[in-house]
Amino acid sequence: MADGKQKFTERLKGDYEYRIAVSALCSSALTAAVGVYYLVLALLGGSVVWYATLAAYYFALALARVAVLVSHRYALSHEEEEGRRARREAATYLGCGAILEVATLTLSGVIVLIVVNGAHAAYPGHLIFAAAFYAFFKAGMAVYNLVRAGKRDTLTVRALRSVNIADALVSMLSLQAALLAAFSTSADAFDPNVFNAITGGVVGVLVLAIGAYMIVRGARLMGIKNTENFGGQPYKEE
Repeated sequence: MADGKQKFTERLKGDYEYRIAVSALCSSALTAAVGVYYLVLALLGGSVVWYATLAAYYFALALARVAVLVSHRYALSHEEEEGRRARREAATYLGCGAILEVATLTLSGVIVLIVVNGAHAAYPGHLIFAAAFYAFFKAGMAVYNLVRAGKRDTLTVRALRSVNIADALVSMLSLQAALLAAFSTSADAFDPNVFNAITGGVVGVLVLAIGAYMIVRGARLMGIKNTENFGGQPYKEE
């Protein structure tokens, strides 16, 4: 038991890609839990369309992460010829982008509900400050990992980072809508819906662009015969 824990800790410290995979597994579980939470709220009859739409988006993000992790796990448990493995990873990268594109359709519904109906996540009491901290933490980590990204990152790591960015963007949009609803008044000179529309449009375009880039790059890499041109060699910390 102790040996197993020690090996896990050592691998977590020394294997960068393994650390990313473990983090993604935790994120997948948390994202799915958030989706279940919103789904339960929808089934209880509170703003059914709003909560159901949010649940669908978070389930899509969880599915994207799980798809990448399953592909990564398959690569670890099967010995594949290098070219076949590289193309399978490219196909997974492409598929992850396709899931983000489908998720953007759901995101469009979220944006419309925010702008037209003033829908927003409800946080009782001071819980909104905890939600704000989590949203900013998630956004900060997504930006940090994006800046830290290097050419040696594999497609698995790049795919997971792309999903993290999409997740963080929507969290910030949802948080903004909740904060404006909680603290703005009719006496304010600005219309909260205008801010939500602008932010929602920017977030939607960014997520759409991320998914499109992954699809195009994944398709291009699948057509490359020389696997040396794939880039993203396994990262080893020095």
